[in-house]
Amino acid sequence: MTLEEFIGYYTLNVQHMGWFLGAGASRSANMPSATDIIWDLKRRHYCLQENQDISDNDLSNIGVKDTVQNYFKSQGAPDIWSDNEYSYYFELVLGNDQNLHRQYLEEKLHPDKISLTSGSKILASLMGQNLARTVFTTNFDQVVENAFSYINEKNLHSYNLEGTHAVLEALNNEEYPIYAKMHGDFRYTSLKNLHEQLLENDKKIEESFVNACTRFGMVVCGYSGRDQNVMQAFYRVLEQSNPFPKGVFWTKPINGILFAEVEKFLEAAKEKGVKAHFVEIETYDSLMSKIWKSIPNKIDAHNNKIRQSISQKPKIDRFQKNGTYPLIRTNLFPITKTPNGANLITIKPNLTNKEFGERLTSSKSSALLTKVGGKEYIGWGFESEYQKIFAKEEIQSIDKVDLEPYFDKISIDTHFKSFITRALVYAILKDKPAVLKRKYRDYYAVLSTKHPNFGASNAEQLLKNALKKYDYNKRRLLPANKIVSQLERGIYYMESVHLSLEIFDNKLWLSLRPDVWIEPRSKRKDFIDFIRNKKKSRYNSVQNDLIDAWKLILLGGEQTNILSAFDDNVEMNPKFEISSRTAYSKRITNE
Repeated sequence: MTLEEFIGYYTLNVQHMGWFLGAGASRSANMPSATDIIWDLKRRHYCLQENQDISDNDLSNIGVKDTVQNYFKSQGAPDIWSDNEYSYYFELVLGNDQNLHRQYLEEKLHPDKISLTSGSKILASLMGQNLARTVFTTNFDQVVENAFSYINEKNLHSYNLEGTHAVLEALNNEEYPIYAKMHGDFRYTSLKNLHEQLLENDKKIEESFVNACTRFGMVVCGYSGRDQNVMQAFYRVLEQSNPFPKGVFWTKPINGILFAEVEKFLEAAKEKGVKAHFVEIETYDSLMSKIWKSIPNKIDAHNNKIRQSISQKPKIDRFQKNGTYPLIRTNLFPITKTPNGANLITIKPNLTNKEFGERLTSSKSSALLTKVGGKEYIGWGFESEYQKIFAKEEIQSIDKVDLEPYFDKISIDTHFKSFITRALVYAILKDKPAVLKRKYRDYYAVLSTKHPNFGASNAEQLLKNALKKYDYNKRRLLPANKIVSQLERGIYYMESVHLSLEIFDNKLWLSLRPDVWIEPRSKRKDFIDFIRNKKKSRYNSVQNDLIDAWKLILLGGEQTNILSAFDDNVEMNPKFEISSRTAYSKRITNE
């Protein structure tokens, strides 16, 4: 299910949907995920046994990570991403001492470290309005409690392993919202971290979860399906007479990892007649922000608090030109000049946005148009292309208009920004050996061997060189073998780059983000492992080379490039001047 389809369905059924949260839902609030904790335990044990000094930051280096993992592999430890990896390292490092477990988690999950973000605040508002009546979690942290207290100005009682006697009664009495922790709370003693403990949930919390899932649909967010006992609870729901009456929706970040058991569960749910889907998201916060925009009749006090975290600009000191070396290269290219004029088309009928959109889609016109008033549109292209959208007799006049007033409001006018983005993308891809693909509202340039300009370009070699890998047999770096290939009959992999228009410091920037494309797009979900393997070793140096390669392919080798969306014989032709030098960050020095 697409994200847009899910949000449409969710907002229609919001009062009948519950939530299940894993550690991924707390990560943006500065809480570690299960994977973060596993690697911290590995690091501590490895440093102790091997007399090494490795920091958390060192683990961002793939070489260091491989060294640590190879050590544990030689010791007979579970494979990475195995089901019992979490409990194995907890027991290896901390033993069976419950006090040590609690002290360790208290250090990692201390409330002072929590930084509330829009996602947790939005869920707290939904809970306070009885729009999210049941929330279950495997987390130990207090993110939800803190967010609830901040938004609703009252405390949230959480049911945990020490106080489960009332959770079923609360559910039966509809004493919402119900917030229950299936793995316990580090403030109490009955933590469930070790393998034998994780095999069996607290019966009353599990029973309340099963009962809740026969009354509500369920949205799963930030949970990978790592725990055998939790997945068994999900399967128990399917044994009931009315499992997930409003469906079960398992969200997954674009580059996230889910265990194979999740897909098996969703297939089993579908066999039971349950509406069961994967939903690909960017992050928990972005998902909740999109949901919040679709929720009607928001409480003003809640909305004001939530908008602060969605819209507030970060306060970042600007560096001075002090001769320091750049620290980080970004993927943003400055747009130094934008189109200064366009056609203003006034028509006789007053079309709704929906009617205009339907005409744009069905007409297959090459013109670029956007609605700016009741009967007024601005655009670029031949008049004959406008007439594919509006009948000749419908057009009242075509004049010229200055775009500067529109650019002054581009940061708040999403329709105009989308219009300029389309023109920018058309200009970038004109005569380039790539085809334009859409994923929801995003644009991708996808390398195409069938493009008439592919053979004359050096795009293939540029990308192969950017994706070079070290060959241990030949002891040298070798270019990638393929950047376009057939995976199965009718299904292809192609190198691609995501294109977007960004606004920072009141300036416009072209963003290039290298990616992997699966054609047809609907098959992408079937090749998640393939995509993950393709992208897993694309760290800083490779990303840097990929950005350079796509820069040369799409912008050329000049320091400044002037690109236009149409041929020169089009009078109103949007032109952009783009610098090929990306933005850099620099170290701030105290003088």
